[in-house]
Amino acid sequence: MLGGPSGEREVSLQSGAAVSEALRGLGHRVSEIDPVDGEFQLPQNTDVVFLALHGTYGEDGTVQANLDALGVPYTGCGQVVSRLAFDKVAAKQACAGRGIATAKDCVVDDPG
Repeated sequence: MLGGPSGEREVSLQSGAAVSEALRGLGHRVSEIDPVDGEFQLPQNTDVVFLALHGTYGEDGTVQANLDALGVPYTGCGQVVSRLAFDKVAAKQACAGRGIATAKDCVVDDPG
């Protein structure tokens, strides 16, 4: 799965193309799926989805939740961890709450 509706679409298309080429080179059957509008349909008998999506939708747990609902395995972490990691402040708080050292930070709410 590559592309998607986020602002990081172009990077995702490049990442996904590289992954597809490598998997084909190893003899795997690959279907490239680009959920441009956030919707997608998987080919029948999909074994696994390799997630090369970046940004919103691909890294925020949304696509992972959809794949979980379909019972289709995928690469990367699950929807709960994806959602947490996407929210950098919440991820830092979760780490600090478990005694994991984190770097100092500064949250900017309004860059304007």
